[in-house]
Amino acid sequence: LRPLLPLQSGFVFNQIKMDISKFLPMLALLLGTLASVPPPPPPCGGYYDCNFYFDYFTSISSISDCKAKCKSSCRCGHYSFNYNTSGLFSGHCYLSYSCEDPLPSTGEWVSGPKVCKEHMVGEDNTYYYYPYADRGEK
Repeated sequence: LRPLLPLQSGFVFNQIKMDISKFLPMLALLLGTLASVPPPPPPCGGYYDCNFYFDYFTSISSISDCKAKCKSSCRCGHYSFNYNTSGLFSGHCYLSYSCEDPLPSTGEWVSGPKVCKEHMVGEDNTYYYYPYADRGEK
């Protein structure tokens, strides 16, 4: 029996390597897009940024970790987390006293208050109360 293709050293490996290299840019784009998918806003929060902060942290991995930083601070009333993995402030968590004049933020920040009041009406109607909750319904 003779092989159908001549067996050359590295032929199959080089062919596979070439085929994979065609898809690497597309894979990188896809992973970058998936990594910046916004997390769901907290119940009383939204996609906005507060205009003043008293403390910040870098290398925070999630909005829940940022919220935990706020809850552990007696001065914090509001927190903002940057989820954009390709942005300058990726993984930053900013703590604010309050958020009286929130700035709209698309594709970068998700924010929420330290305390959110929940009110249940019936079995499936839940209302959250906080004066600065903006869910983009304007």
